[in-house]
Amino acid sequence: MANEHPYAPWRRMILVPCWIIQILLSGFTLVIISIVVARFMRDDSGDGGGDDDDYNGDFKTSFGIAWFYIVFSSIYIILTITEIVLMLRHKLKPIIFFNMNVLKSTSWTVLFIISCWNSFGLFKIMPNSVGLIFHIILLLAFYIPLTHGFLIMYRNHKAAKYELVNFKHVSYDSTTEPFPDTFPQIYKAFTTVETADLEANNQTTERPRRLSYNHIRDTRFDTYKQTRRSFSDPNVMRSMTASPPGFGALTPVTRNRSGTWSLPIPRVVVNDYDALSEANMRSEFR
Repeated sequence: MANEHPYAPWRRMILVPCWIIQILLSGFTLVIISIVVARFMRDDSGDGGGDDDDYNGDFKTSFGIAWFYIVFSSIYIILTITEIVLMLRHKLKPIIFFNMNVLKSTSWTVLFIISCWNSFGLFKIMPNSVGLIFHIILLLAFYIPLTHGFLIMYRNHKAAKYELVNFKHVSYDSTTEPFPDTFPQIYKAFTTVETADLEANNQTTERPRRLSYNHIRDTRFDTYKQTRRSFSDPNVMRSMTASPPGFGALTPVTRNRSGTWSLPIPRVVVNDYDALSEANMRSEFR
């Protein structure tokens, strides 16, 4: 999963402030130290090199540390911009992000330790409080993304142990459900149901076709529908005003809300048997 899905759920609220601090402070360090080194080299070339005693070991060490700051500050800016570009293009993999932040955090920690050793061990002076706060803020800006990248990489590594089912390569088995004997023949095809077996992954290239519902239509309902619509025709209704044999007069034709003509209601004729039964029922209720 980690290899197939390179874009992890990064928290931009965590990364964006840290990236801004890294670029600003690293750029500030690069500019200041570059100016100091350039002025020192210009003054040194103007003095004609001087004696060898002027270049003592302590000063050479400080000069070398300054060059390390210049090189690594440039690397920090390049790596941070690379992370931002990969993030915007949705190609920032957890392993790449973690390795970049390990390099930045480790190198800046080493530079911080060397800088403190240069101040305390060689020159026997206390470092500037502003510079100390500057180093601590930049360390936090490096270690917070490092921790976040480690958590994302750990989650992706844990999720990679569970293989997802590839729905493009599943097998289908057709099963026939029982149906009653009086079931219409044209609808028996609907009792065949295809069930997907997700466990059987046969890696087939083509997906089996499902059953087609293009069955033979039953036109009996269409005939009834046409007959029902014919009652809405005024001409048909006028022709039906004459009562059929065996029925009484039809009720007047009325119009409902939908604008269609209602069906004629025949008069119900009660025969002698019905009248006798009704009389007996009335006598029972008395």
